[in-house]
Amino acid sequence: MKTRFTLLFLIASYFSFGQRQEKLNFKSYSLSEFLQLIEDEPTDSFKLENANIVLDTIADRDYMMVKNDLINYKSLRKDSIHIKKTILIENVFIQRAKADDKYIAALNMVVFHNPVSIVNSSLIFRNTHFLSSVTLRSDSDYNKNSELNFDKKNRSGILQFENSVFELDPDIYANMESIRVNLTLWMESCTFKGTNETSDIRWFIGGFDGCSILDNTFLNVGTTFVSMYGNLRGRILNNNFGDRLIFFFIADEGVTSLEISDNKLAKKVLVKLPESVQNIKIDWNQLTSGIINGNSYSQFCLENNNSKNLQDFNALFNSEENMNSYVDSVRISDSKSYKSEIALLGTLNSIYKRQHDIESANGSYIALKNLETSRLEFLYHKNPTFKGYFTWKINQFLKIFSAYGTEPARAIVFSMYVILLFALIYLFFPNSWDKHGRKRIVDRYTFFLKYMDKDAGIHEVYMDEQKEDLLEFEEFKNFVNSKEKRVPKIFTATALPLYKWAISGTKLSASILKRIDIMKGIWSELPQKKRIWKSILLVGAFTIAIVYDIFIKMLNALMLSINTFTTLGFGEIPIKGLPRYLAIVEGFIGWFMLTIFSVSLISQLLN
Repeated sequence: MKTRFTLLFLIASYFSFGQRQEKLNFKSYSLSEFLQLIEDEPTDSFKLENANIVLDTIADRDYMMVKNDLINYKSLRKDSIHIKKTILIENVFIQRAKADDKYIAALNMVVFHNPVSIVNSSLIFRNTHFLSSVTLRSDSDYNKNSELNFDKKNRSGILQFENSVFELDPDIYANMESIRVNLTLWMESCTFKGTNETSDIRWFIGGFDGCSILDNTFLNVGTTFVSMYGNLRGRILNNNFGDRLIFFFIADEGVTSLEISDNKLAKKVLVKLPESVQNIKIDWNQLTSGIINGNSYSQFCLENNNSKNLQDFNALFNSEENMNSYVDSVRISDSKSYKSEIALLGTLNSIYKRQHDIESANGSYIALKNLETSRLEFLYHKNPTFKGYFTWKINQFLKIFSAYGTEPARAIVFSMYVILLFALIYLFFPNSWDKHGRKRIVDRYTFFLKYMDKDAGIHEVYMDEQKEDLLEFEEFKNFVNSKEKRVPKIFTATALPLYKWAISGTKLSASILKRIDIMKGIWSELPQKKRIWKSILLVGAFTIAIVYDIFIKMLNALMLSINTFTTLGFGEIPIKGLPRYLAIVEGFIGWFMLTIFSVSLISQLLN
């Protein structure tokens, strides 16, 4: 694989320009003079070398742009300029606007009908349409060129394209030497249509001092190969890559800083990423379609390219069927490919952790563990063992119930589902926590039937129902009174208040019922008019009582389930029959789920 990319670099370097040692003499032209030179060229090709393009606010009135706000400029032109010559520009530098400049010099609203080649030049293109090929080249000779666009300390220039349309994808190559080119490539809000439906883009942009690829749109399909190397400072943000396959090749030399964020990526992304990489940010949220080790996939395509033909290799590389075969099968079954994929995800995970991006770190870790789970499944089917099966299923269980320990809240959510499920089962079985059990509603019917057919107040019926319990307390009171003169007075003095406190709840309930008594007699003996509205009141009171009883029964079932789930009971399971054994199962599940929650929570806290 390294041989292939080395070959690509060598081929590209063939077109680069060697360093010149002599000091170049530059001519200066206004923007209008530059365009007039092109028009006056008698041949079909125009070439300009070693020149500065400066802004003449009078002569260039029809070509320049005026500042619209703090950072935006608007065109003074109403129609486009059509250039139908082949253009070669080398060591040409346009005057850059300062912060307080009202006007800017730019090649604005120009339509290039023939190929354009730009070498070691600092130019600004806005609202430009390239109908043919575009070649961009840069090498270290740039350090010795025009003083116009360099401040003496930083000596930097910019090759800028904004709101432009490329009918054919541009060919970009920057010098691969360690010497920084001091030229920034800027492409913003451009449209790349591609050569055909399966166009490939190969951008070797690492030799630039900086690179900003922002808010662009890529049409058609094929592969967009973006190579970054040589201390690049780059940004690839908010681009819509459409249905193109993207390959980000980050060389082992690393980059000074690189951010790849907020891009729309419909297909899986190929990445070559050295483990030692630093100062790089790849937004995980943009990788919803997945990420693949570019080197490993390329090697797979090379091995399956029987014809050894480059065109066949490209077709195989772009094949969705071939990609799916690698993702769903090869990288799982092939040990070398699997290790490469795990290494890529592990490197990304380390980067996210170093940047304290916990959300992305969790996302990359889940992807890593998903791949590991698929590998465990493959190994089990290849060599079935109990240990292999158990290891595979444990991974699946951890995925479902805690996202491999990255989501402690998910364990709690599933715990609530388990508790509610078992509470529903306990609801239909009696337990020692529910005193009345299944007789609760029957007793409520009995109470109301007695009340409506008895010439007594509701409080009297209630007290009659509580007679057995009150009798015990009454016996206790009589017993205390009988011992009053035969024991120390402190016992009787404290026992009688205890008796009053014990029956106070019953007395209070009876007092409240007496105040809200609505019957005042036997229901069957009431006049017809009173029967109707009193029936409505009785049905309402009965409904409230039933709802209360059901609520208490449900609450008991829920508390029983929570108790069993969290503690496996207090030494005694307060239920009988089949639910008793189910409670043991629930207790085991609870122990396991709470353990997962604790470990997941600690893991997230440590991260």
